Amino acid sequence: MSVAAPAKLRAQLGACRPSLFGSLLLALLLVSPLAAQEEAADPTEVEAAGTEEPGAEASDTQPSARIIRRIPLARLGHLQGLALEGVADARELRFPLPHGVTIEEGWLGLGLEHVTPFSETASLRLSIDGMPRATRGLAGEGESDWPFPLDPASLSGDSLSVGLEFRASRSENRCLDERTLTDFVRIGPGSGLHLAIDAHSVQSLASAWSLLPQRVTVSLGREPLSPGAFAALLEITRRLQASGREVRYLPLPEIPADAPVGQLASGLAGARSLLFEGFAPDESFGIGHIVVAARSELAALESAVAQAQERFERFSGAAEGEMPLPSTRLQPQPGDAPDLRLVRFLDYPVIAAGSSDPEPAIGLLTGPWSSLADSSSLRADLQQSLSADAPKRDGATFAELGFDDGLRSAAGRSEWLLDFALRDLPQGRLPTAVELQLILPGSPDGSRSGPLDVYFNDSLLASIPPGRSGERRRETLALPTYLIGTENRLRVVLRRVQSAEDCTLPPADTPAQLLASSRILTEQEAPRPRDFYELISHMGQDPLFLLPESLLADPAAALPLLARVSETLLPARVRPRLRFFGESAPASVDGPFLLLGQAQGLRPQAPLDLSDGQLTLRDGTGRNLLQTDAPLQTAVVQLARLGEHSGLWVLPDGQGRYPAPPSLSLGRNSLAWIDDGGVALALQTEPEAAARLRYPWAETWLELLDRHRHAILAGGAILLTLLILALITRQRRRRRRSQG
Repeated sequence: MSVAAPAKLRAQLGACRPSLFGSLLLALLLVSPLAAQEEAADPTEVEAAGTEEPGAEASDTQPSARIIRRIPLARLGHLQGLALEGVADARELRFPLPHGVTIEEGWLGLGLEHVTPFSETASLRLSIDGMPRATRGLAGEGESDWPFPLDPASLSGDSLSVGLEFRASRSENRCLDERTLTDFVRIGPGSGLHLAIDAHSVQSLASAWSLLPQRVTVSLGREPLSPGAFAALLEITRRLQASGREVRYLPLPEIPADAPVGQLASGLAGARSLLFEGFAPDESFGIGHIVVAARSELAALESAVAQAQERFERFSGAAEGEMPLPSTRLQPQPGDAPDLRLVRFLDYPVIAAGSSDPEPAIGLLTGPWSSLADSSSLRADLQQSLSADAPKRDGATFAELGFDDGLRSAAGRSEWLLDFALRDLPQGRLPTAVELQLILPGSPDGSRSGPLDVYFNDSLLASIPPGRSGERRRETLALPTYLIGTENRLRVVLRRVQSAEDCTLPPADTPAQLLASSRILTEQEAPRPRDFYELISHMGQDPLFLLPESLLADPAAALPLLARVSETLLPARVRPRLRFFGESAPASVDGPFLLLGQAQGLRPQAPLDLSDGQLTLRDGTGRNLLQTDAPLQTAVVQLARLGEHSGLWVLPDGQGRYPAPPSLSLGRNSLAWIDDGGVALALQTEPEAAARLRYPWAETWLELLDRHRHAILAGGAILLTLLILALITRQRRRRRRSQG
């Protein structure tokens, strides 16, 4: 569903009246991207635009440039949108805002789908930062767009709070049972916050990073990368994928000195379109939002753009300096050699990584200390990413897992969501239970709270009956291991109970809160991982990645999959050590590892073996399950061991290619075949682990026995002692009777 922009902004986006670029330069460099933007049917592709304000003259030194950025609901975790239902339902959305930039305009674009055939009245109220701002009536069924302009003054904080409240009623008679009302309104995942930003106001690396679009292009130099530059590129890809963005790679463009003027104009117009829309019909001269290349290559590109602009001036007949040319500055200041720097390409900000080891600076820019990157250049020397809130050994609080505001005020039901991954938990620990800490409102008679429904990964974990209200309350629920995955979602639903004595009283809004001090409880890991699930807790704080040297010349061949696997295995604060090998790899490792591809002299113990041109599949005891000379058709991810250390072994398909899946969910298996869609097939080759999966009904009892084994052993010893004493006493009595 498309979401229309306000009429004023649409007029600005469609208008471009250059005074001196009528001949060629501004007509193609500025108008072409805007026309493409106006014709885009999908609002997710409308990411930026360069415009001139109607009636305003461009500066004598630079043309105006405006960036349009959209923050969709999908980036906030609502991948399928947001649904409000029943008699009364409410949600709060918090959109992050960029810092240190001039936000000229902002608006909300909501795509609504409502189904209210049984309601006599239904409405949706919109609140901004806690203040009601607009209401829309809903009748029958239909779809609509709801653009709502925002005051730029309200867009200056860390985030924008957007409240959505749905109310419906079947009749004026309040004594009708409203629990059967199934009407709802759905806000589509493409809805979101739109911002119009002055591109010239982006002066820091932190601001440029926060303004990256949904589809990010990374430009790579044509020279082989240094190991440090590859590590930085891996960290960039990993952080972008974790934020839900799409990443693609393009080679740094080469602009021929003898190219025709028309080709130059078309190519540079495409370059601007690529920067602020994420795509362009002509990408021959395109440069990405992020550049990882040698300084010599950037210097050559800057010189080529300057020569192209000189040709434009001569072609237009304008005097030197008369035309307001877009600025391109790709080189650092003389004597300055930062790891990261903010550069300009045709007036638009680009993040450039130009040193031999920019990875620590990338870790600082994308981590919790990103506010330190509030400058146009950055140097850093960190062994690991800084972390202010590493989880404790016995578990992780909801706050440490990213849970923010748990306060809900409504008349009907309330819902809380927590998304967490195994990598977010303390190293060496596995989740066993969830401890909920809540403050719940009482029922109309003031006695007990409403019931709670707790879901884990779309399975009903428990229905908690009404209990204490008005004070802090704890509820601890065991987590069955067969429900836990590498990515998990906990959903808690409160069903408020309405008064049954006086149905004429309207339902009142009552507050309820799930406290951020709630915890995911953990226990000690298994001594040796038997599946991907257990391997994550074994990776530690300093894992080793063994990679072929060929990736330095062609990093895009494996980076999408490598970053996806890294994001699955490692918490954000951990950066792996990279070791590149040529024809042969080191014969041993000193800890948990990831091996990409095959290397001579290195043969890990793994379920799937490809030695001597044959494919052999073995179980955990070494027994052959399959042996064939058929080639490997898809990439493989499997558990492996090198000496005493466990790790992951990633193999390409039969053509030597690595897929680029949009997501990677590794379950309780030890071997998985991967294609561009994700996990195509997975197997468990460890007999003991397979038996545990085959009988999940016994898993809870086995976990209880294992968790309380010390108490059970002590109790058994006491019972055995009492039994022995009883037998001895009985034997003595028999002897006394026989003697008497």
